[in-house]
Order: sequence, then structure tokens, then C-alpha cells
Amino acid sequence: MFFTKKDRAIRSIWKSQLRSVLEDYFISCGQMPFAPTEGIPIARCRDTQQIAYRSAIALQLAPKLGISPLELAREWVACLPENADFAVSVTPPGWIDCQLTDAGLARWLQSWTRCPDSTPNTRIPPPANPFPIQYARARCCSLLRLAEGEGLIDLQMMGNDVEIIAPDPLPWLDDTQGLRLQHPAERALMGQLVAIVDALEDPKAIDLGKPAIKLGAAFEGFYSQCRILGEVKTSAPALAQARSGLVAVTQTVLKSLLENHFGIPSPLEL
Repeated sequence: MFFTKKDRAIRSIWKSQLRSVLEDYFISCGQMPFAPTEGIPIARCRDTQQIAYRSAIALQLAPKLGISPLELAREWVACLPENADFAVSVTPPGWIDCQLTDAGLARWLQSWTRCPDSTPNTRIPPPANPFPIQYARARCCSLLRLAEGEGLIDLQMMGNDVEIIAPDPLPWLDDTQGLRLQHPAERALMGQLVAIVDALEDPKAIDLGKPAIKLGAAFEGFYSQCRILGEVKTSAPALAQARSGLVAVTQTVLKSLLENHFGIPSPLEL
């Protein structure tokens, strides 16, 4: 998988891959291309430790095709291209489950260390009090400047954009290729980041105020429990760099949310 500045919502990328398989399946069966009126049902699993999704599309279409949902789901999954970023499986009676692998999450995080295009997106009403979100973004920028001053990272600052340019990529994965960020507060923050980005790609999203506040709260939880400088910088510099990267991702997502969607300023400092 390659996450681009225009397509970094995990849910939409996974839906696109599944749709492609379904379209090929229906064409091979001599039927009209797959075009359900309500799209492909995909829900985020309520697991704070993993980024996982579940689809009931096989359960939905199997009765119309006269085939068991389990058999149909297995057939579709077998046709998916190999992808190191997704671990896909089938669960009885016909759920299609997709989990983002550690390698995939690392690539997704790295893609968000670069600021997205500043083209305005569909405006969403901001929360009544956006200050906590603006404060979280400014706090992130302050932490990144401190990390650069300690020699952990190199930053590039252009206008209101803040990007990590070194190390590139950041050490998201450890020597066993597992994700280095395993603390519950780190996992909670990553989960909220994925949820916000997924929601921003949802044309039905009309109220992101509460999710944005949750993201700000998740960042505060991370900041209070996961140190970057001091002993961590000395004893585990790669972990300190990965945590700096998570801060960079958070400020980038917050900036995009504030400026491109809410249409309000996202100051570097308050």
C-alpha cells in the first residue's frame, strides 16, 4: 500500500480494494458490475489495541446469489492481492475482517509526518469551543521544537507547516518488525488519529466536534504518560524518535482538521 497526500484514510483504501474484487467477481459471473445502492458496509472494530475493520457484505449479498456467506467471503478474500499492510481473514458465518499490520501502520504514520495539500475541503461546522483543539496542535509544535533542540529530529518549517525531515523514515518498527509504540496511551492516540482521518473521508460526516475533542484528550493522555526527552531520550533514543513522530502526526492531522475542514486558524503557539 502507498499512502498518498490525497488518499490516506485507511477505511476508504480498504473499501476500494474490496470493491475492486467484488466488481471483478460480478463481471466474471456475467452479471452487472457491483454497484450496491448503499455501498459496502465496513465498520471499525471496537478494539483500542488494533486498527481493524469488519464487513458484512458477504452476509448481505449471499442470499441473492444462492451461496453460503462463508463460502462467498472466502472466495472474495482469496482474490485479494497480497498486501503486507493488511491482514485479512474470514470469520463465520461470513464476516470479512481486515486488520492493519504493524508495517502498514508504520507506513501510514510516516505518510502523516508530511503536511497534506492545503486545498480547502468540505467545510464542517467547528465545535463551539475549538480552543482545546488549537491548544493541542500548538503544544505538539512546541514539543517538536524541543525534540529538535535535543538532536532527536530535524524539522522543516514553512509558514504554518511543520514537518519532520530526518530521520526518514522514523524508527516506527523495532528489530523484530513490530511496532515500537505499544503503550496503551500511544495506542489510544493512534486509534483516534485513524478514526478522525476515516471520518474526514466520509461524505456523511457532518459533526466532527466531539471526535476532535477526543483526539485532543487522547494526545493529552499520551503526553502525560509517554515521555520523549530526559531518560527516554538517553536509554531508548529510537523510542523517543518514534514518539516525536507520533506528535508530528497528531499536529498534522489537527492542522488539517482545523484549517481545511473547520476553516479556522491552527496557530503554532498560544
